[in-house]
Amino acid sequence: MVRSLNREIVEQAVRERKMLTLTTHAYFADEREYVDDILNYFLEAAGRPGLRDQLTYCIHELANNAKKANTKRVYFEEKELDIHNESEYWIGMRHFREETTRNIEVYLERLRQSDLHIKVQFKLNGDSMMVAVRNNVRLARVEREKMEEKIARSHQYDNMADAYASIEDSSEGAGLGIVMMIIMLRNLGLSEEIIRFFTNESETFVLLTIPVAGDEMRGTPVDDNGSSTTFSIDSTQDGV
Repeated sequence: MVRSLNREIVEQAVRERKMLTLTTHAYFADEREYVDDILNYFLEAAGRPGLRDQLTYCIHELANNAKKANTKRVYFEEKELDIHNESEYWIGMRHFREETTRNIEVYLERLRQSDLHIKVQFKLNGDSMMVAVRNNVRLARVEREKMEEKIARSHQYDNMADAYASIEDSSEGAGLGIVMMIIMLRNLGLSEEIIRFFTNESETFVLLTIPVAGDEMRGTPVDDNGSSTTFSIDSTQDGV
């Protein structure tokens, strides 16, 4: 059960320019609504409420991708397949979506048991607002290549109609999410530099840096080392 939003904590994080972190193993309607409420506070404080719909889409897309990546790990482990082996990756993906959709609660419990989680982080930082979506797994080479291909292909399209007519990835859905994100941000007049992807041996994360005033600023990776400036809200636990 997702706890109710502690508005005092959110307001304090906004007021004191401290990072606020939401940690969850699931990402369903309740979690999305929770993220929406937090985003509203930060956008109002940043003076950019007009970006709400676009950033909501971006965050939900990235968080859903992160949850899917986590679910793949428990699914591949169950099937005794190596997700970092390309041939085994494609074997595992044949029935991944069908089986995990049919057994959502089973795989959610396995995510909890394995502590494969998602973090959505918000921080006002000088002339920018930073939003990071991170999950605690390393991208497989195939996953990284697919993501890089979609980013590259987004440069070919001016609108979503053209992209939709050209892109289809039957293994993991239509494959339009990242492409749509980049086109959407570009059409808002924002540089593609505001979105950056990172991966290392222990996690994958995406950083959005939204200009608040003045020129657009390139963000740097958000520190996630337990800094005292971070508030954490774990939606997988009850209480406040």
